[in-house]
Formats: sequence, structure tokens, C-alpha cells
Amino acid sequence: MVNYDHLPAASRYFDGKLYQNMNDDLQLAGMSKRTVHGYLRAVRQLADYCEKRPNRITEAELRRYFLYLKNEKQFAYGSIRVAFSGIKFFYSRTCKRNWQTLATMKLQRSKTMPEVLTIEQVHRIIDTCRIERIAAFFWTTYSMGLRLEEARNLQVGDIDSQRMMVHIHRGKGAKDRYVPLPTSTLH
Repeated sequence: MVNYDHLPAASRYFDGKLYQNMNDDLQLAGMSKRTVHGYLRAVRQLADYCEKRPNRITEAELRRYFLYLKNEKQFAYGSIRVAFSGIKFFYSRTCKRNWQTLATMKLQRSKTMPEVLTIEQVHRIIDTCRIERIAAFFWTTYSMGLRLEEARNLQVGDIDSQRMMVHIHRGKGAKDRYVPLPTSTLH
């Protein structure tokens, strides 16, 4: 069971029953804790920007908010995507609105390639670690291609050295998976 404690702070404009209803709707939809937090934060930020409760915001105000995020704040694609998804969830489930903006808005993914460290750079980072367990953490994360949360939650009991596999619990999308265990990582 996912623990939804420590939700993002409510605000003067987004609190009480409306906040709780969205939280409940997100949990009933099976959203992960991280998604619940991101979506609640997105609606709170919209309400704070407009300085009114989100159930009183107009479609014109919503349009101005997205233009503000894109043009003035220059949010990255991923940040706008979270804001859009959270706000769309709110206005399609918690506080139903049939707004064209939410139905037709398209987000352009940037075409830039991610920066990838070279093997030499990775080795330099690991070699600078003075504490052996920190170096082991970095090497394990890198060599197995783990996400940060996956690496942080890894337990000794998840390692199957007979089959050379590692059981990853609740990775992206709260899914379990098995990852091959490189011999260098086992050592």
C-alpha cells in the first residue's frame, strides 16, 4: 500500500474539501505518490497565480497561466507536462469543466538530446568517492541502469547471485522488474 502522508502544502486558495477531493480522486485513479504530489502542486500553483479557488478560475485565466509558464517562466517541457496533466485531471475529474483549451492544447517536446556521461567520466566520479559504500552505490546505479529511487530502495535480499539477477521493487509506474546483474557489480 502506498503511503500518501506528507502531501504538498495546501494554500489559501486550494485547501479544505476541494484539496481533499482531488487527493481522493487521484488515489482512486491509482496514481503513484509522486504523481499525486505533482498534480496537487500543479493545481495549487494555478490557484495561487490566479489568486482564487480553482473551481472559480475561468478558461481565459487558465490560458493565460499556461502562456505565463511557457513564455515568462520558460518552463521545460517536462514541467509544463506535469502542470498540464495535473490541471487537466482536476478539471476532468474533481471539478468537471468542458474546456477547449484542455482538449486541444498540444505540448511540443524539445528535440535536444540528453547529455550522457562517458564511461571515463563515470569512472572519475566513482574514483573520487572516499567512502566505499557510496562508490558501490554509484557503481550499482550506473552499471544496472537504475533510477535513483530504485537504487535507494535496493535491499541485499533483492540480489540473486545464482541467476545473476536483481529484483527491482516498485520502479517506474509502481512495477516490479528484474535487471541483469553484471559480474563487476556483484564483486
